[in-house]
Formats: sequence, structure tokens, C-alpha cells
Amino acid sequence: MAGVSQYDRYKNMTVADKRLESIIEMIHPYKRGYEQEGYIRSG
Repeated sequence: MAGVSQYDRYKNMTVADKRLESIIEMIHPYKRGYEQEGYIRSG
């Protein structure tokens, strides 16, 4: 997927572990992806 950042690809994914929602909300304004297997999942 040339031209699509990791952030753009995953910014709308559902958070599997609700304890992480606040930290993800804190990261989003910086438009950085956070990748940790098991924490972020699609739909």
C-alpha cells in the first residue's frame, strides 16, 4: 500500500483491550501508529 501510512491504515480499528483507549487517544493527535499484537484489532 504505497503512500498510505501505518496510522492511516489502522486509525479506525477497534481497541480489543479497553484499558488502552486513553493512551491511544493520546497518541492519535500525533498521527503515529501503535503496534502491539493483541491490543488493536479490525472491526
